[in-house]
Amino acid sequence: MNLIFKEGQEIMEFLAQNRQIFEEQLLSEAKNVRDKIEQIQLTGNIDLLNNAHKVVLYVVGYQDEKLISFAKEEGIAWAKYSLTLALKLEWIHAIRRTLSMPFSNSRFSPKSNSLFSTF
Repeated sequence: MNLIFKEGQEIMEFLAQNRQIFEEQLLSEAKNVRDKIEQIQLTGNIDLLNNAHKVVLYVVGYQDEKLISFAKEEGIAWAKYSLTLALKLEWIHAIRRTLSMPFSNSRFSPKSNSLFSTF
């Protein structure tokens, strides 16, 4: 992974600059979901990749109310499309693993590791 990082860079900017790498890593982490993303978007109008970015930005920005509101909206959409619990869990865990990956075993060190324990 060739991440773009500037000394003193805010995490939001880091995530924006590395959006493509994040998506690639996320898709490699979510092997079972990866094959269903296009079908889910076409049938259920659920953009999992875009939603993953939103979730990450809400978590990183400590925007609890926005995260809760977004989860309610998307929860309804996911229920209508009948996504399985296994698929939902795999997707959320893949987001978590992908988000924490740049900060494990590297020179990146976010100011607070509590972010990763809450997500």
